[in-house]
Amino acid sequence: MTEQAVRDSEPILQEVENKVGYITLNRPNNYNALNTELMRNLKRSLLEFNKNESVHCIVIRGAGNAFSAGADIKEFSSQTDNKAKIEERAQLTMEIHQMVNKLDKPVIASVQGYVYAGGCGIALGSDLVVAADNAVFSYPEIKRGFVPAIVSPNLVRILDRKRAFELLITGRKLHADEAYSWGLVNEVIPLEDLASRTKEFAEEIAAYSLNALTMTKNLFYEVAEGDFDNALQTARQSNIKMRQTDAFKKGVESFINRK
Repeated sequence: MTEQAVRDSEPILQEVENKVGYITLNRPNNYNALNTELMRNLKRSLLEFNKNESVHCIVIRGAGNAFSAGADIKEFSSQTDNKAKIEERAQLTMEIHQMVNKLDKPVIASVQGYVYAGGCGIALGSDLVVAADNAVFSYPEIKRGFVPAIVSPNLVRILDRKRAFELLITGRKLHADEAYSWGLVNEVIPLEDLASRTKEFAEEIAAYSLNALTMTKNLFYEVAEGDFDNALQTARQSNIKMRQTDAFKKGVESFINRK
């Protein structure tokens, strides 16, 4: 098998460029449907990049014409009577949804085409979302007689309750511009510019101090989701810690000596 054939057969592709770690969902012939193998490799890739100090920002993207159409229903059908496999997959999906916001590096989802079900959960659960103008977001599980289970907590966390319930209970499609107006994505850009804009955005973030990025991300989620008084205490501790770092001291010196 040629090197390219091996690469094409991998469910996840990884590469690092200019302090950005790129994770590509690589099942384009199946609209990057999320099977167990892909999910295992996605988890592994996220953990590897989180430990890699040369990576300051992580991008998740999809190969081909879609980000991801959601779970691989064919695989689900083969596991209907296998409780162990059902439980393994549910646990794996839960761990990925728990993990993204707890990673030390900002995570950007770069999406196009179908952003459905579990794929929508991964995208909208990321810290930032850059969407092509052809992106369509949907939780269509209800239409198939399924329950949008593990994807629902992140959606309710980032969107107001009425709109979150509307998406889950109707399975309606939300096109990129409407997703932007709802505050679900950060930017909508022409499809042909998606790769270049994602690269530009990610490299802008990755150029900053890793310590500052990590502390800012951790503080953000503590402030956004924690008790107000506890959030202030965390912010106070972050301020103290940050002001003792070399990056902070260099930043102060650079500001004072600017011309």
